[in-house]
Amino acid sequence: MPEGNPLVDKDATTNWQGYSPFTWNSRDGYGPIMPGPGADDTNQHWLSGIPIDGSVENLVHDIQQDDTFSYVFDSLSAALETASFVESAVDATTSLGGAVGFLAQPLIAWILDHVKPLRLVLDELVGNSATVKGVSKTWTNMGKALGEAANNYGTAAQKTQEYWQGKAADAYRKRARALAIGLNSLGLLCEVWANLLAIVSQMVQAMHNLVRDVISGLVATLIKLAIDSIGEGPPPVDLVFMAKDGIVYVVKAETIVAQALTSVGKGMTKALSIVAKVLLAIRQIATAIKNLIQFAQQGGTAAAAPS
Repeated sequence: MPEGNPLVDKDATTNWQGYSPFTWNSRDGYGPIMPGPGADDTNQHWLSGIPIDGSVENLVHDIQQDDTFSYVFDSLSAALETASFVESAVDATTSLGGAVGFLAQPLIAWILDHVKPLRLVLDELVGNSATVKGVSKTWTNMGKALGEAANNYGTAAQKTQEYWQGKAADAYRKRARALAIGLNSLGLLCEVWANLLAIVSQMVQAMHNLVRDVISGLVATLIKLAIDSIGEGPPPVDLVFMAKDGIVYVVKAETIVAQALTSVGKGMTKALSIVAKVLLAIRQIATAIKNLIQFAQQGGTAAAAPS
């Protein structure tokens, strides 16, 4: 990545320095711990992994951005997470193991999101949504830059009418208009790609949360089973016992999976909502490319340039 390039977003590449235990700043963390992913796909949130907090942050972010569409999906996710939290709280009152497991799960989730060696493994496994979002912003920046360049070039070429007339001048202005259309079409393609990558970043974050919550939930369940088995003798090591406790955890994990599917559903629905825009952009780009090819095949004559 070229240093100092204003078009390249700061998060467009993986910041390996951020995983170093020797860093000491708010962006990359303090020693062995680092901030977790926030609602806007940035690593600036110290409470991620704690039950309900993430959903509340998403709702606040939706309100601030006036994003009614996301608010509906995130409200459903918050309701599911609250129901899961209440269910776990009730289960915690039934035994010592349940209480310890209830306290251990958010702690384990927080550790997975914030302790650098574990966070690095998790990001390598499911991806880093902040990096994908940074690449999306970079494509947006490039699209805007190409659009501005096309407009400036086209405007400058047309202004030559004030002092330059004749066949050569007309040919130049038509050629400039064709090139401006090509630049603008490339900018449009960049912005379409940026929109798709922004949606992908949401799905990456959904998978991150799914894997984190499933791992923390499984470990908390094993802790609960281990504590509750104390005093009852060694647990029977057979398929019936394993299947029974496996089913118990699978039932509890249904809510976690439902939350992840809600996030993925939001991304998929957003993707479908821009299909019409994508198709329109593709048609415009195809037309521009056709005109430019004709323009080149005819030796760059004015007759080939779109008027």
